[in-house]
Amino acid sequence: MKPTLCNDIHSKLNPSLVAGVCRPTTTTEVAAAIRKAAQLGLAVSVCGGRHAMGGQQFGAGTLLLDLTQLNWIGTLDSKDGIIEAASGVMWPQLIDALHRMQEGCDLLWSIRQKQTGADKLTLGGALAANIHGRGLLMRPIIDDVESFALVNAEGEILECSRSENADWFRLAIGGYGLFGVIASVRLRLAPLRKLRRRVELVPIDQFLPKIGERIREGAVFGDFQFSIDEQSPDFLRRGVFSCYLPADEAEEMTVPRGRLGPDDWKRLMKLAHDDRARGFAEYSSFYLKTDGGVYGSDTHQLSVYVDDYHSGLDHACGAKIPCSEMISELYVRREHLVRFMGEAACMLRAGGVPVIYGTVRLIRRDEESFLPWAKEDYACVIFNLHTEHSPEAIARTAVVFRKLIDLALGCGGSFYLTYHNWARLDQIQRAYPDFGRFLAEKNARDPSARFQSDWWRRFENHRRMSVISAVRLTFFHLRVAKPCELPAENEAGAFGLEHEAKAATDRGASPVRRDEWFKVRMQNSFTRWVKAVRRRKSPAMMAFPGVSLGIPASPAADPTIRAASREGGAALPVLTVGLVREWSRQP
Repeated sequence: MKPTLCNDIHSKLNPSLVAGVCRPTTTTEVAAAIRKAAQLGLAVSVCGGRHAMGGQQFGAGTLLLDLTQLNWIGTLDSKDGIIEAASGVMWPQLIDALHRMQEGCDLLWSIRQKQTGADKLTLGGALAANIHGRGLLMRPIIDDVESFALVNAEGEILECSRSENADWFRLAIGGYGLFGVIASVRLRLAPLRKLRRRVELVPIDQFLPKIGERIREGAVFGDFQFSIDEQSPDFLRRGVFSCYLPADEAEEMTVPRGRLGPDDWKRLMKLAHDDRARGFAEYSSFYLKTDGGVYGSDTHQLSVYVDDYHSGLDHACGAKIPCSEMISELYVRREHLVRFMGEAACMLRAGGVPVIYGTVRLIRRDEESFLPWAKEDYACVIFNLHTEHSPEAIARTAVVFRKLIDLALGCGGSFYLTYHNWARLDQIQRAYPDFGRFLAEKNARDPSARFQSDWWRRFENHRRMSVISAVRLTFFHLRVAKPCELPAENEAGAFGLEHEAKAATDRGASPVRRDEWFKVRMQNSFTRWVKAVRRRKSPAMMAFPGVSLGIPASPAADPTIRAASREGGAALPVLTVGLVREWSRQP
């Protein structure tokens, strides 16, 4: 096993030194690798195309399962339109295979949706992130999944669907790889058809009315690519509106599949960096010329993306420090879209961080995943911000993204969790009120923390530090100077301060079974204090109260709490457990 430094392809801001890389080719090999990692005492992380930017695909010191060689494609159910494929299959491979399988058939099936902007992205990654595309009436990809095979932390292979292991189905899709390895998927397809592209330049306040008209005419895909020139009054206010309407199946494809070539793409990307006015003008001109073109409902979703493009761009622009683009996706209620774009334009101009590319799409509400990002029928706004890889520039980009998140939250919206790690904890709590339950499910279903990532560790560390802060705050307030003696079980009071039986026995209290829990009497004022602190939202606790962080049912068994106990004295385990357990009970 060789330590390997990994990073994401797009932002290159997530370096992580993994203990080794394993490239399984079958589900059995995935299960064996997980069991082997357990024997070696290693956590496991999972990656595919390596485009994810928030640290969810790597974990320092983990065994990294690279699934790109787990890429078999199974049989097509041509009656119901379902294809089975391994999770390492990438979209171009799947589309090409579907075309070959159905040569000469009358009814053709192909994919419903995929991510836009890049193609070398895996099916497993799509499920783990619960992605979406440019569908106007579509939900996230969970809606396209019939079932999948999941390898859990014990190396067991679970078949997950809406009727079998349904709880795992809801957790693993949009679970960011924390609940297991999605090894294969049975994907629902759509009839392949021809679509006519309609393109026009419109102001942002006409986008939603226009798209409503197109939907009534039968449009199934569309988006709005807005002006990126911050010096122009059109910045974020005017853009290329394109949509795809049904075309006659007898028509020939009039537009080649590739459209923009790699050289054209790189030229436009350079203009977006050093002459955004000209860049957007040329980009708009190109797409206006494609108005009326006929595309396949699958291949029109393919995109040009040049890996490591920024290295050449940095050289051409004379950059002294490496740079890249960082992405964030904001969700706003559709009725607030125009307001959001106006406020975002003012903030971005003042923030001094260039917008290289941006688009607006639509999404339907996700009613199935455990932690949905699409909690309503949102407008989705994507920003690519140019970021120099210096501490000062990265900090500037982080501030801008936090401000964009605040704007989205103020418009009844949300944001995508794992594009970066810069959201504040209060922003996460507000946008994802079930995030604590999500982490608790992770801890319950993977108690050994076999599946880890740099992204998850951020929240696990906050959880542990919140427990320690709670302990220290307790001691500061109560001024406990000596160990608390635990009375006999029949003297238990109503407060609910709990402790393990062994700790009681060690103090000379009444002996009870080691695993038995019991209650002791404490001052009623302490109960009132806990409630008051929660109402005041004390800084030590406000980020994530115990119930939100998924604190274990037996906190005294937590190694971090045991370590805190050694810091604070003999009474600390009792008070730690009591505070946490009482905290989690408060309404």
